[in-house]
Amino acid sequence: MKKYQKTTQIIFLLAILLISLISPLQSAQAQSTEVLPSGLPVSQLATAIEDYVQENQATTAGMAVGVFDGDEILYENHFGFANKAENLHVDADTVFEWGSVTKLITWVSVMQVWEQGLLDLNADIRTYLPDTLLSDLTYDEPITMIHLMNHTPGFEEVYKNIFANEAGSAKNLETLLVESEPRQIFPPGKLTAYSNWGATLAGYIVERVSGQNFADYVNTHIFKALDMNHTSIFPGMSDNTWVQAQRKNVNCYTAKLKPVECDFVVPMYPAGSATGTLKDLATFAQALVPGSKNASHLFQNPATFETLYSATDVFPKSGLAKNCHGFWVDYYDVIVFGHGGNTAGMSSKLQLDPVSGIGIVVMTNQGAEQVYTAGLEKIIFGQQNVHKHGMPERELVGGIFKPFRAVEHGPLRIAGVQFMAMDNEMLSQAWEQDTVDGKTVIRHPIFDLKKIGTAELIIVLLSIVAIVLGGLVSLTILIVMGIRALVKRNKKQQTPDEFEDLQPLRKWRLTGLLMQLFVLLVFLGFFACLLTFSLSWQVIVVSVLALLVLIGLVLHLIRFMSLPPVLKTYPKERFKTILLFLVNVLAIVAIFYFQSYQFWALL
Repeated sequence: MKKYQKTTQIIFLLAILLISLISPLQSAQAQSTEVLPSGLPVSQLATAIEDYVQENQATTAGMAVGVFDGDEILYENHFGFANKAENLHVDADTVFEWGSVTKLITWVSVMQVWEQGLLDLNADIRTYLPDTLLSDLTYDEPITMIHLMNHTPGFEEVYKNIFANEAGSAKNLETLLVESEPRQIFPPGKLTAYSNWGATLAGYIVERVSGQNFADYVNTHIFKALDMNHTSIFPGMSDNTWVQAQRKNVNCYTAKLKPVECDFVVPMYPAGSATGTLKDLATFAQALVPGSKNASHLFQNPATFETLYSATDVFPKSGLAKNCHGFWVDYYDVIVFGHGGNTAGMSSKLQLDPVSGIGIVVMTNQGAEQVYTAGLEKIIFGQQNVHKHGMPERELVGGIFKPFRAVEHGPLRIAGVQFMAMDNEMLSQAWEQDTVDGKTVIRHPIFDLKKIGTAELIIVLLSIVAIVLGGLVSLTILIVMGIRALVKRNKKQQTPDEFEDLQPLRKWRLTGLLMQLFVLLVFLGFFACLLTFSLSWQVIVVSVLALLVLIGLVLHLIRFMSLPPVLKTYPKERFKTILLFLVNVLAIVAIFYFQSYQFWALL
């Protein structure tokens, strides 16, 4: 009996000790659901978000937002219209396009097959690929899955097969990747240049090592595992007919609430094709919280989360994480992980703090939306505060910068004219100045920036001015010349004999004006292709026209050299001719600089 009592006392003492160890964790968890990382009490969350929406109502189309911890939804609401013309409000059944938030699905899939031992994150990815891909790389250093996750494999930008007009145009991933394989323009791991093609390649590797079509893999191992019954990933949403039907009820708008066409599919779907409800996106986000109720449905081993949120790319000076296995890192009062997304007419955001387990998901039917996808997170996580986490104070770097994320070869190079200067807003963001190959580089999340030299900037600006002004001025002059010709014809006026010797010169100028107008039309054609995502034969046709224009301009200038020396006699005519000559030369420079004639780069 005494032995039994002693055993009971020991068990009781052990129980008390266990309770004392557990209770602090319980109280910490309870506190985490009462106060957000920003310091805002959860009890005030609804008011804070709804007041913010009210302040921005004039520019809001439709929006859905959810705030969560690992086990429950702390706040969820739907605002505005899915379709303003038909007075359809956003509700729990409204589906939104995830855009590049889809990449988190891809990176989770990568980590799942890594956890199963099917993939080495640091191996040369050609180990897992057929000979049809990456057979002609520029650099000898191997590209790894970590490089794909960090967006540092060295690829130039790709536009082909990112968007398409018809769901039926979707092909298998290998075909899409082969058709649009980009050049490798810098060594792996050297520079960050966001790559949809690289993310799609990662999804294809999951397909290869798992033995399942990537869409089937995701539906089995993520959507069904998490009961995400209202989300699709395959182009055209053919893998979920409910989502496909609901998507027809949603229109897209600009930031100024103008309707825009957004009936595009994403053939390279591992990079950005998921579509679904707010509830499903929140469910996925909750499963990304270590120790949450659904975490085990994503990863069998809890330690996988430690690997997932460990840095794979860091800022070179401070050592702060820039990327963690595909998750971009942002610095507020707390460090958060996630991804944003944009499609032709929708925007989304997923961010979470793995320490507190608090996160937010936002979905809108407005393209390139920033009010909610970049504003609501501050209510949850506080203000951007990179210095709190160890990045030293920096001074703004003067000059003009261009992202490394750009097309550098072929006629679509014109899409890379994206210049920017640093402003005071960047002082609170995560970036560092660095030197690469003797040139100033800004290490920035998503894509690094290179400083543009004065000579290159002048060439670009003069080229653009020559194209735009040359075309518009030519059009105006041609209209005026036409009106004058009609007036003279009606009045039956004759050209004075003293100007007869100017007729060859005027014919030359007339031809030059027509060529300038045609140059403008060619470049407008390139932009039209980009805006409508028609990047196959349409771009080839436009670039062939650019080649013809280039040949025509060269022949035109050669002919100018053989004209009679009448310019010395008529100063006014000399000025007009020299001005047109210079604009023609600049048009040639523009066509060469933007490589507009290189239609073979698209074949």
